Amino acid sequence: MFPKKALLISYLKMNPDTQSLLNLAETLLDENHSLNFNMQGNSMYPTLHAGDTGIVEKCNPEELKIGDIVVFKTNKNLVAHRLIKISTRNNIRWFITKGDKNNFCDESFTQQALVGKITSFQHKKNQKSMDSLRMKLREYAALHFPKPAIAYFNFTLGLKIKGDSLRSGWQSI
Repeated sequence: MFPKKALLISYLKMNPDTQSLLNLAETLLDENHSLNFNMQGNSMYPTLHAGDTGIVEKCNPEELKIGDIVVFKTNKNLVAHRLIKISTRNNIRWFITKGDKNNFCDESFTQQALVGKITSFQHKKNQKSMDSLRMKLREYAALHFPKPAIAYFNFTLGLKIKGDSLRSGWQSI
């Protein structure tokens, strides 16, 4: 199960109240606690689904590798996307990420915006490791075949949404 001292964070918007919560979360990560991150949206589908809970741990920016799913701060929220490029400019390390289902990359960021790395997650009631064969295959597809992978991910998400809609329609009869 999840660590006892974990903190659940759901879709933080940067304002004075949530900034305090974000500071607390970073403090907990600095003290080697894990953080539970509630996924919103479908940008990481099918790797991570809306409603999944990602386990975030503090990470050393020098130890990150292409393919890791990292959590970082933007102007308005926290984002969990796959690391696709690491570069160094003027002795500053820059990270570029992308959602598995997105056609575009995120704006690059430095380690000051880095919150942590997703090491595992819970989908429905099942705990899953980012090191499992299934997750490694999704990582490989997202990194090496992004256009066909995005088309496939969008297609399967469309089928899932239609199936969910049909099921809810049948249940209301």
